[in-house]
Amino acid sequence: LHGKGGERERLIDFYKYQLEELDKAKLKVDEDVELEKKYSVLSNSEKINKVLTTCYEGLYNGSDQSESIYDSLGTVIRELKGIEKHSEVIKDIVKSIEEIYYNLEQSIEEIRTFKSGISYDEDELEYINNRIYQISSYKKKYGNTIKDILDYKLKIENIYGELVNSKEIIEKLEKEKVKVI
Repeated sequence: LHGKGGERERLIDFYKYQLEELDKAKLKVDEDVELEKKYSVLSNSEKINKVLTTCYEGLYNGSDQSESIYDSLGTVIRELKGIEKHSEVIKDIVKSIEEIYYNLEQSIEEIRTFKSGISYDEDELEYINNRIYQISSYKKKYGNTIKDILDYKLKIENIYGELVNSKEIIEKLEKEKVKVI
């Protein structure tokens, strides 16, 4: 706590610099994972949008030559319902196809919703790329994961506090020492 010469002051400056840098970074646990996911979608948005459009069209709208898979399943269900009273097996088949139909309906809605949320934004892509780079530089300096970095920050906050308040801590310990003796 006393430190030799200017060593204590150098350590205080060093820890203060690191704490200021980490405070400015405003890191959040798993932020890097989320940014990587966003980067992947955003940087591939054109391809994703094209595939989702094709899938949506085939599943829900169909084409000039054929009806959609969704409509075809609806037709199959209606036809089978017309004869299900003749066989328990057909009733089971109808029930199974209806589950597929409702799952398909939900999937179509999810595709539509996801597709509507995708758009290429060069500024956002640049921001995400810069933030990922920034986080990777902090990982090189302070720890392998954001959690490691935040744990390190807590550790140096304690050390910094002890160094800054070392005179008070020493005085308190010396008073306690006198009381014990």
